[in-house]
Amino acid sequence: PIGLKTMEAFMGSMIKESDVPFDIDRPLTTEEENDLLKYNIHDVKETMKVFEHLRHEFDSQLQMIEAFELSFTQFNKTKAQLSAHILKATKQSDRGDEFEYRYPDTLQLGKYEYVKEWFDNNKFYKTPDGKKNQLLTEVAGVPTVFGFGGIHSSLNNIIEEGIILCADIASMYPALIIEYELMSRNVEGGVKRYKEIRDTRLKYKAEKNPMQQPLKILLNATFGTFKDEYNPMFDKLMSNSICIAGQLLLTDLVDKIEPYCKVLQKNTDGLFMKVDNMENVAKIKEIASEWEKRTRLDLEWDIFKKIVQKDVNNYILVPDGDLYDSKGKPKWKAKGAFV
Repeated sequence: PIGLKTMEAFMGSMIKESDVPFDIDRPLTTEEENDLLKYNIHDVKETMKVFEHLRHEFDSQLQMIEAFELSFTQFNKTKAQLSAHILKATKQSDRGDEFEYRYPDTLQLGKYEYVKEWFDNNKFYKTPDGKKNQLLTEVAGVPTVFGFGGIHSSLNNIIEEGIILCADIASMYPALIIEYELMSRNVEGGVKRYKEIRDTRLKYKAEKNPMQQPLKILLNATFGTFKDEYNPMFDKLMSNSICIAGQLLLTDLVDKIEPYCKVLQKNTDGLFMKVDNMENVAKIKEIASEWEKRTRLDLEWDIFKKIVQKDVNNYILVPDGDLYDSKGKPKWKAKGAFV
């Protein structure tokens, strides 16, 4: 969707166009010919430079084509379009039921049951004055926004040191699609093929087989197709149900662990918290293990020694010990334009 000139500008390259008018009605002078030649060669070189920067996009597209034995005529399709083709989706008209949410049958929201009730009573995206329809509240003492795009919640402009415990729901959207059967209703056979691809990917990943990568791309591209009206996977009900389920299940977890920590942030698929001691870390993980069994979702854990946080989208997490692992990979995490 981005033009070559824009990408040239991003790379700091010259973006001056040729001085020769395109509608000239006489033979070009030698000087004009040279100017056009220079301009065209420059654009070809810049196209090559863009390709070098985005080679990984080309490679991932090629991997998907090869992994699923597709025709090379599919190369000009987006990953979302390829996902729909591989999963055998058939375009359907809008069913008009996007607000008839399907909630996880495992939910135990406790004192935050009112959040689910808000979704039940708010079946519209925008308020009469044109603003996003959102629930502004507090969860575990942290200002929190629930809505149709996800959860946003953080203590802003803070620096905390100590035990900074981070929990992320592993592959949350694919897991929700599979565990709660929230696949697009336009897909032949429902969630069955998607689950087979997920299971194969996990097998390949354990074997360190590079063929896991194109499967991962497909799994992660699928959710984004559900609200694309031009994609055969288009199913707004399932998109809303997945997004809301993720917010509610994360809130369910916070409800159980908040007595043992100070919650610092909740994002789409995880949360950061400060914990006083390792005994409480063990207690949190014990409670979370029960949550995992009930919800059929898996958590991944990290511990850091410091967080510098402007807001939910701008932060730095500093590890205890070395900043890099033995292979030179950073052990710190950073997100956002500010950092």
